[in-house]
Formats: sequence, structure tokens, C-alpha cells
Amino acid sequence: MILVEIHDGLFHEHFRIRPTGTENGWRVLTECDAQPALPLSLEALACVCPLLREAGELSGQNHFEDFDALKDEILKRAPGGRAWNEVFDDKSLHDIGEVVITRKSGKVERHKLFQFQKRNTLVRVAWAYGNGRKTMLITHMFVKPGGKKTTPQNEKDRAQKVLQKYCDAVDTSLVKLIDEQGGRDGFLKLAP
Repeated sequence: MILVEIHDGLFHEHFRIRPTGTENGWRVLTECDAQPALPLSLEALACVCPLLREAGELSGQNHFEDFDALKDEILKRAPGGRAWNEVFDDKSLHDIGEVVITRKSGKVERHKLFQFQKRNTLVRVAWAYGNGRKTMLITHMFVKPGGKKTTPQNEKDRAQKVLQKYCDAVDTSLVKLIDEQGGRDGFLKLAP
């Protein structure tokens, strides 16, 4: 599994990988499907990053602006390293249930899923804690169907699949950040 680190230039016209924030801040990651072709461009990354593909599908809609604003809010608070419930209130951040993950060793684990939401919109970002004390793994973003009070089960199922894939990759040492963001060795520094 290839991961990409989310940063504040990700949805803007000029895409550039930059060093991560402060040492004590959060590392915000999302999955990619394959190693992107080099040199890296936003277009190349969009082909392999589900999060970028989903955002691209919203292009030109109000939902895209809402998602971009929510992403910026997350990234503005990530460098401080404070607990997310200290910087987002319960109307913008809440858990959406637990999923069961089976590790390669056979051990069964329960992981909490969370979502960020932009108030008064239907845009949601689903995530779970990744490996390491300050790692957040964004599983995907979605637009919640209007009128629904709870997160649809298919969105929870999708987050569970991404988290299972992530844990499988961690257990077999096949997970890495894209080369420009530190590669495999850079990722291994996140291990607890």
C-alpha cells in the first residue's frame, strides 16, 4: 500500500511536496493505489489517490469547496499535535462506530472510526488512527445522503476495508509513503 501525506497544497493548482510540519504535530495520510509515475504532478497523483479522485468528481460543485475548506481546517490544526476533540467540537468531529480488523498474526482488534464534517453541509471525511502516536489515516471522503441521521453502513464498510488493507500492509512491511515524502524508511519512523 502506498500512502500520500496530505498537505495544504493538495487541491490547488500548483502541486508541490513539502516537508512535514512540526515534530509533535499530526501526520495526516491517505492511501494511494499504486506508486505514481515520476516526476510527480497533481495529475499523476490524482490517478492513484482515491481521495483526490473523489474530490475531482465533485469539481465545480459546492461540495468540492466544502471539502477543500474542511481539509484546510484539519491541516491548520494538525501541526499543533493536540487531541482532535480539543480542536474540533462534537458537531464537527464524532465517532461513527467500531470496525473489527484481523491482523496477520490472527489477533482480532477493534478500531474506532471517526468523521470530520463541515457544519451545515453534507461533506464528511472518514478516518482512523494509523500506526504511530501521531498518525491519522483518512480512509475516504463522502457526501452524506440528505435526510440521513447516521453514517450509511456502506461508508463504514468502505472505511473498514481501507483500514484492513492498511493493517495488512503494515504487518507485512509493504506500506510506504510515496518516495518524495520519505519512502519506506520515512514511514517506518512512524512505528510505535
